[in-house]
Amino acid sequence: MYNSSIIADAYHLVALDIIQQYTASNEGFKESLILGGVWLSRLGFSSHLLDGGFGEKEWAMLQCHLVETTTTPQTASRYSASSDAFQMFKSVLNLIATRKIHPELNIPVLHREQTDYNIFSKMSRWSSLALVKHSLAVISLDKLGISPRAQLQRVFENSLYNIADITMSLPIDLIQFGEILPETVKRWNLKHYINDYCYDLFSKGLTDRFRMITFSTPKPHPRQLEDASDRERQYHDKYVLTMFITLDEKRCTRVLDYGPEVQDAAKTVDFREFWEDKAELRRFKDGRVMETVRWDPSLPPTEQILSFLHRKLTASFPTTQPPILQGLESDIYLTSPPLVWPASDSYETAASEFQMVANTIRQIKDFPLGFKKISGVSPSLSSTSVKPPFPCSRHLGPPLEGELELEGSSMWPTDPEQRSRSEFGLLLKLRAELEATKNVLTVRVGIATTNRLHNICFLDILTKRQYLFRFRLIHALENPPRGVSLNLPPDPSLEQHLTLTSKDHSKMLPAPIFLFKC
Repeated sequence: MYNSSIIADAYHLVALDIIQQYTASNEGFKESLILGGVWLSRLGFSSHLLDGGFGEKEWAMLQCHLVETTTTPQTASRYSASSDAFQMFKSVLNLIATRKIHPELNIPVLHREQTDYNIFSKMSRWSSLALVKHSLAVISLDKLGISPRAQLQRVFENSLYNIADITMSLPIDLIQFGEILPETVKRWNLKHYINDYCYDLFSKGLTDRFRMITFSTPKPHPRQLEDASDRERQYHDKYVLTMFITLDEKRCTRVLDYGPEVQDAAKTVDFREFWEDKAELRRFKDGRVMETVRWDPSLPPTEQILSFLHRKLTASFPTTQPPILQGLESDIYLTSPPLVWPASDSYETAASEFQMVANTIRQIKDFPLGFKKISGVSPSLSSTSVKPPFPCSRHLGPPLEGELELEGSSMWPTDPEQRSRSEFGLLLKLRAELEATKNVLTVRVGIATTNRLHNICFLDILTKRQYLFRFRLIHALENPPRGVSLNLPPDPSLEQHLTLTSKDHSKMLPAPIFLFKC
């Protein structure tokens, strides 16, 4: 990975020139790049290690490789590069699907000509297998006799595209995981290795019950720089790791798992060490004696396996938090309530919920300032996001951002700390008024631990249809004093401001303050 990263950086400008050259000489090349980028974004892939290590840059390199090699009869295929952007898009998918996994690296290998740069170098085993599965799913649409236009609509316009059967949220403590992972891991991306560790554990436990497992891990802001003297800070963090599990519907409901035969001593020991007290010997009618694991038939077997694997994952931790399991068909896979997706267009449903919240806020009479404008900030609220908005049941998904623009007032303090306190007090007042309307489920006031002074306070509103909206106040001074700048530089003592704010308003809170990293 290291060598490929160095080569990729060294040939960055050369690669851009090649892409521009092929864009000018091949009709449909640019449009195919756009299709590939949108498709990868919908699946949650990007060039970042935590997003699978395959994004728009790697897609562009594959597409360049495709154009360079389809001139030879050995590599020409049904999906050879052509002027049709969608056909070229499927050509790249065919190239991904036909690459073999390297037995030692556990990832595909494809080197650029005359270099040692492996285009798939940043991928993990879980992301490479998932990408191959998704590629095969698109290519297989041809076998169904569907027209290219219908295929395009199914892949890019279906709001429920790539919805996993089970969503599992795991609270992660980096200190605890740092103790069970090798010491060399701390030199690199610890979250990346936690993903690999969890994949190895859960894929071994689920065996052939699953088709793919992918991860969603919170990433630091691109502009966030860690102090060189505080390198250990990144290992003292807590976050929620979300696993998306797609099951094999024919195998995931069986109640008996088969292990090795008793004659294979090495595999038997490994099987018993993994399944512990769940493993038991069984003699079958044909005379074979095998290790087995039998699950309670009155409960979904997959949920029992996931609970066992989580206990195994956190067995050495002094304190643990239970995972959150949710799925589309709870009566088959889980005992928890199913996720309810909107039956109509998801963009229209989210916009309708936002409008309901905005109307509720405008109807509040007993508020110190009037609301000049209530607008949505998230691309999902203007139908321009790559991924459609879905209900954030149990706060599993990110909130939809909005802004509350207040009428101008000369009463706003010019001091940033005092202005932050005033915003916090107004949001507490707004929360009380919204709770009195009983039009929404919950309303919370939070403080973001960011490096900015403006809009560090926010209001989270969870509607009855499980949509989570996050609002921030926007306001302006009327006739600000001469010499007072509203665009203040970042204050290094922001953490102190947060402490003072929460302390000074502790008596005003009917519920505890919660802090987020936004």
